[in-house]
Amino acid sequence: MYRLNEKKILDILIILTVSVFFIKIFILYDHYPLHDEVIVLDRYLEWKSFLRKDHIGNHTLTSLIGVIIKTLFGYNFIIFRFSTFVCFILILIIFRKIYSEIYLYALFLFFIVSSNVLLNYVYIFRGYYIYALLSVLIFFYL
Repeated sequence: MYRLNEKKILDILIILTVSVFFIKIFILYDHYPLHDEVIVLDRYLEWKSFLRKDHIGNHTLTSLIGVIIKTLFGYNFIIFRFSTFVCFILILIIFRKIYSEIYLYALFLFFIVSSNVLLNYVYIFRGYYIYALLSVLIFFYL
């Protein structure tokens, strides 16, 4: 009889989590831009204006990523939001490399799912998970 070890189960849980979130967010959900997203999409998605600082916020890195996406793929709102979702996936992968216990993953996922703000920012092109990914990389790998 083949027995799965804890790391393989954790890999399966991460794949399942990403799949469920992807289906819920990008297939079952209608996307409409929010206020902060409209500001980024309207003011900061040109190469000549992504460094413009006339508004308080953390739009610089988000704007740079948005300008690159817009240059490569054109104006596609779903791809903008998907870039934030990719950062969330990378955070899960880093979490898997650092912690290999299932209960820690379940606790981490519980915190994200139980917080309305954390769950919504998984897919909103606002920059919080982009900066969270950078913070995780700096904290654990520098």
